[in-house]
Amino acid sequence: MATTVMRIQVSQTDLVFRPGGAPVNFTLTVVNTSRQFASFQVEVQAAGQTPGHVPHAWYQLTPEISTKKPPGDITTFGVRLIHNPVPGFTGVMNLTVRVFSIELRAEERQVVRLFVQESMVLGQLRLELPVPQLRAYPGQRLEVPVRVTNLGLNPLSGRLTISGVPPDWWVGGAERWVHPEGGAILETEFRCQLPGIEQALSQAHPLTVTLVHPDVTPLEATGVLEVLVSGFVQLTSHPAVAAFPPKRVWFPGKKPPPAEYTLTTTNTSNLYQDLALVVSSPPGVTGEGLPEHLSLRPGEQQQLHLLVRAQRPWVGWPSTRTLQVSATLAEPSVKIQTAEHSLTLRVKPLLPIWLQLVLLLLLALSGFLGLRQPVYHTGPVNAVTLDGLGESALSGADDQTVRRWQVVGNRLHPLGVVATTNRAVRTLALRPADQDLLATGLENGWIQIWDLLSDSATPFAAFSPQEDDRILALAYTNSSRYLFSGHGSGLVRQWNANPESRPTASQNLTTNLVRHQFDFAVYGLAVVGTSEQTLAVVGRYNQIQLWPWSDPNPKAIQRLPYRVGGQDDYITSVSVPRRRANLMVTGTTQGSITLWNLEPCLQKQNSCEIMDQWLDGHGGLPVRSVAFSPSACYLVSGGDDGRVMLWPLQANGQRSGDWFQGKAVANLRSKVNSVGITPYHQELRILSGADDHQVRLHTLPKPEPCSLQ
Repeated sequence: MATTVMRIQVSQTDLVFRPGGAPVNFTLTVVNTSRQFASFQVEVQAAGQTPGHVPHAWYQLTPEISTKKPPGDITTFGVRLIHNPVPGFTGVMNLTVRVFSIELRAEERQVVRLFVQESMVLGQLRLELPVPQLRAYPGQRLEVPVRVTNLGLNPLSGRLTISGVPPDWWVGGAERWVHPEGGAILETEFRCQLPGIEQALSQAHPLTVTLVHPDVTPLEATGVLEVLVSGFVQLTSHPAVAAFPPKRVWFPGKKPPPAEYTLTTTNTSNLYQDLALVVSSPPGVTGEGLPEHLSLRPGEQQQLHLLVRAQRPWVGWPSTRTLQVSATLAEPSVKIQTAEHSLTLRVKPLLPIWLQLVLLLLLALSGFLGLRQPVYHTGPVNAVTLDGLGESALSGADDQTVRRWQVVGNRLHPLGVVATTNRAVRTLALRPADQDLLATGLENGWIQIWDLLSDSATPFAAFSPQEDDRILALAYTNSSRYLFSGHGSGLVRQWNANPESRPTASQNLTTNLVRHQFDFAVYGLAVVGTSEQTLAVVGRYNQIQLWPWSDPNPKAIQRLPYRVGGQDDYITSVSVPRRRANLMVTGTTQGSITLWNLEPCLQKQNSCEIMDQWLDGHGGLPVRSVAFSPSACYLVSGGDDGRVMLWPLQANGQRSGDWFQGKAVANLRSKVNSVGITPYHQELRILSGADDHQVRLHTLPKPEPCSLQ
């Protein structure tokens, strides 16, 4: 006798269903009477069904498949009839409910009688958009499918129309007749050709399909056609190079017309665009005429005119300046082609070239008449220094010479060459005691000591810690007892400078006492603190380290908390005022100037304190040299922008509020490599050395009384 592995029971065996009305539900209970875990599936079949006449599933199952159930467990399925199994049929039909299990390899069947009444849908028609959400780009062709179902037994005819976009977008028109057979599904489509970006804006178009039949209430189906974002915004500039002034001006005092650039903006996208324009110009160059914001409709092109003027030197060859024009869009989904443009401005001097040549010819002729001016440095000046009284100055340059100058009023009077070094001079250090010895650091790694009280053409002492290891920094202690040298290899050495009396033998200056190897090129040295036991060492990678040179423990070296730099980032200069040795200033190639209070870290109480810092002192260009006045009342800086800047300070060491932006002492056309400052009675004497081979003295009244004595 066969064993039954499942038992099924239907909640109702007679059902009444009216198409177009409420769905009909019944439940099916399945009991696992086997001896193993099993899952069950249900399928309902209707008598008289013809394949292809039913557009959708006419019933729903919950769940669609059961989980595996143990022996004796019960699974309940819910069956929901939603459509007529046989479109257009009315009367009684049998439904076969089939339950089967894959694990048990068995099935059971149950029959349910279904009474189908006359449909509630007039005319037996159904209208659908199978794809209600459509997306396309401008210029693209797409098809909008439409499905018409005749639920009755007789053929019907109806007029099908579609709307929601301009009529000329529909290829073949927006209207057609359909003739679905009884119980059949008719598939048709409307073809849409999107125009270009100027007509097909990016937006969502609601679509409405309407089916009209004389005997049927009009049917509607809705959908959406989304036009996607397409295209870009283009920015062009002309010309690439313009001259200022654009034409010859015969009188230097007459205001010339500006140089003009034409910027063309074209919106080739299918969106309205808001464009923001920014012009970045170097110091001394101004641009005007461009709006900050510009609105462009799709397909629109606008021409803008940028008018540029610049400060012009009196003499020299035409120079170039670079302006940057950048554009951004409020709509990030659209890109800008060439969003940034570099515009070159050729700036002409006030005096025409031909007139300058005439003047140069006259100067050359004056040389033959004995009026020729003397020649001084013939290479870039790398180092300058003033004596403590501000009455004389020294300068070293790439031309392998050191020159002495006397300050007469507000001018420098040349006193001639005091040293010929045979190598480029990178740095100078004047011995504080008596200021009679000058240390020079050379490109080839040699240190030379020159006796300023002697007319000797040879150095008082010359020694090389290491051949070809550039001397980039020299620093005496205020007591003149020691001399420190900083090298391109990162080596720092201490030398005995014999401060008790004027040396009579070179070995007194060449005794190497201690040394330390740092892991960066050393560009600046300064003795800090009143005890003169600590050396500030600065250089590549934005390194600032305090070296207590009398402590042999390497861990005693303090690294100041400054932002880490890359291999092209340098702290180029450091200065400590002679009368306030706990203050320090540094300058970097990133254009920053930083004022430090070293007292907390020198006393091992806390970290060193940044009292003030600014990045715009030299227009963001590298700062090459910084120098304190002896009492820290004033700070002077020089950089690649060609300016020499004075910064009066308050009693707390920060910038004075009245001079917070500093004062431009000089605005040169060449990079400033070295600066120095000394108060002299009621004025300040500031010295600078530049790439144009010149040593300059700048004098001005003291901006305000100094209260830091």
